Amino acid sequence: IKANTIETSVAVLNNTNYKITVIPEGDRIVTANRNSPIIALNGADNVTIDGLSFTENNRLTIRNTAGASAIQIFGAAANNLIRRCTLEASGINNSIIVISTDNSGNAENNTIEDNYLRPVSSNGVGRGIFIGTNSPSVTGRINNTLIKNN
Repeated sequence: IKANTIETSVAVLNNTNYKITVIPEGDRIVTANRNSPIIALNGADNVTIDGLSFTENNRLTIRNTAGASAIQIFGAAANNLIRRCTLEASGINNSIIVISTDNSGNAENNTIEDNYLRPVSSNGVGRGIFIGTNSPSVTGRINNTLIKNN
């Protein structure tokens, strides 16, 4: 990410056979005012979003000022890593990060580590990280999720 951006639509990464790494060049902020996530990993595998540092010159903030998450990992998304980012969202019924799945497959081996999670405003946010499914009939489909130091 080479510049600050204001997103008007969801950045969706679908199923892929590639390894994708997203890092900031400089101190960058990705902002949206959307009722949907800014970034959606929809069955995407092997995606790394690395903010690199909280104290150096390369930092990444992902901020959703409307009532939705900053990042959603959905479906059969596997082997994804979200680390060292500042992630912000708003709304007492919302989460900053959502990991969910349906009948499309298992969400496995996703890692959320060393992020700074916070609400956009003093109104707060309901949850930092939400892990769940879209249906009570879909159980046991989110496996080996590592969440640490957030």
